[in-house]
Amino acid sequence: MEQLRHRENRNPDSEYLKEVPEHLRHMKDCVAYWQTDNIGNVHPDELAQVEAPLFDRDGDATRYGKNFYK
Repeated sequence: MEQLRHRENRNPDSEYLKEVPEHLRHMKDCVAYWQTDNIGNVHPDELAQVEAPLFDRDGDATRYGKNFYK
């Protein structure tokens, strides 16, 4: 792990690093990702009623979730 921190071990011409931008998502898309959005916005009982798979859904993106456990 220590060797990863050294500048001389970084390769700016790495094929891996060149492909990274193709796999990044915008923050807006990350926030709208259904599972992320609903962690704090949907009560666990309601969440249990949602049909799987969950990966192909987008939520109503909100910055702050509701706290059901006050």
